[in-house]
Amino acid sequence: QAEDGIRDHCVTGVQTCALPISAPSLGASRRPLRVPPGVGPMEVEVTLEAAAVAVTDRQLVLSGQILFRFNEATLTPESLPLLDELAATLRADPGLGRIEIQGHTDAVGAEPYNLALSQRRADAVRDYLIAQGVDRARLVAVGYGTSRAQSGNETEAGRAKNRRVQFERVE
Repeated sequence: QAEDGIRDHCVTGVQTCALPISAPSLGASRRPLRVPPGVGPMEVEVTLEAAAVAVTDRQLVLSGQILFRFNEATLTPESLPLLDELAATLRADPGLGRIEIQGHTDAVGAEPYNLALSQRRADAVRDYLIAQGVDRARLVAVGYGTSRAQSGNETEAGRAKNRRVQFERVE
């Protein structure tokens, strides 16, 4: 697939281009490829690691949680590698369609505040993915506040489970 697709990603006369690479369950990557002028077919060896993004018919499921600074919509540095892999997966496979980025909060605080916070967090994730080259038209950010809790809010563990970002395929 990459051999045929390389023409789609390299411009004639340009010596360096980006080659998107993906494989089921092994994630996606974009690697620079240097092509000397006049060179015909060439072999490129790439090693992909186990995917941190699992694609299902309805969702993109991450191996870890997207984290934010307390009571803010600021992504933590620990979340960026996971979002980078998500961006690579989305860039490599436009067939995944449109993605709804869903922000959720725990029930601490007033619901109007939590709804707004969940929207700002979903927006922050969308903006980061766009900055990583994902087409804006493929992303919609929606904050759900506390309306779709996965656990009770009586314990810290339950509240932590409710504070999350999910990625649903909407097409």
